[in-house]
Amino acid sequence: MMPPSCGSGTLELVHRPAKLTPEFTNTHMRLAGFWWVDRQAYRRAPAYRRFETNVEAVGRSLRKGVISGMAAAVIHKIPILNESHRSLVDVTPQEQRKPPSRSQWPAIVHYRYADLPEEDITEINGTRVTTIERTFADICAMNGEVEGLAFLEAAIRRFGRRKEKFWAHLNHHHGRWGTRKACKVLAQALYGIDSVQETYARYAITHALPKLTVDAQAIFSTPSKNPSFTTYYRADLLVNNWLIIEIDGAIKYHGTPEQRAETYAKQIAREQSIAKHGYYFLRVAPSQIGPALINHINNLTTHIHYDQLPHQHQLVNLSVAPPWWQLREERMSRR
Repeated sequence: MMPPSCGSGTLELVHRPAKLTPEFTNTHMRLAGFWWVDRQAYRRAPAYRRFETNVEAVGRSLRKGVISGMAAAVIHKIPILNESHRSLVDVTPQEQRKPPSRSQWPAIVHYRYADLPEEDITEINGTRVTTIERTFADICAMNGEVEGLAFLEAAIRRFGRRKEKFWAHLNHHHGRWGTRKACKVLAQALYGIDSVQETYARYAITHALPKLTVDAQAIFSTPSKNPSFTTYYRADLLVNNWLIIEIDGAIKYHGTPEQRAETYAKQIAREQSIAKHGYYFLRVAPSQIGPALINHINNLTTHIHYDQLPHQHQLVNLSVAPPWWQLREERMSRR
């Protein structure tokens, strides 16, 4: 699973010297064009770093063609899941040109032949890349529903995109390969989702356990040190109106030991104030999203029964419009 792709923190690319020497080629490997990378650092790096570096190398080298698919998402700085740990950079030739012979492809590039009108192309820092709407449709077609949904919900949260713009794109290209799948994904998409891991968990639960209700971003009021203020807590997922599932990323526990201890203490206090009303907390790491989590949720919902469900939460309709917390972030970003 890829963390947010911000285009920073990638491995350092090195322009090849005018004359290749054994000292250089023994310690470096060519990615694309004139761009090389330290061999050992590349091999030690996590999969998402290698993918980001591949995308950067191809972006610097590409003369013809358009970066597309999940590689386009990296350039747009939109988080992706990349559950398959894909490292190939998809490139689509322009104007329906045939891709070059496979023998001419860099090892990290995959050319795909597809209709790509100029209206579906944009340029970011000198690199031609598919638009966000076209990137969504391509990811759905090439990488599947859950990858498309994760990208889409990240795009409408990070960039303030509205679903209507994606509907307009799909309707304009009705009949194109993958459009039907993209429409199905778009119908499921929600505003205000905090992470691709949250999207992934919601998708996994709803498809594996369709009889359960799964609500995203349920709101709870929590105690505040200042009695004149009310603080709010948003749960990643609320299953069957009583099971709260939190997807914990490592970023929450960054900082000094004192800061981490304070974060943890606030978390415990908040959970205790909510749990006393009958809610049950389940915290999982992104790496735990899978069959074991599904089985655990199934066991909990099968064996725990309520005579009266707790009702101290508020549900927000996230399918039709951005919620207040997303609108607030959008206003702040425009200042």
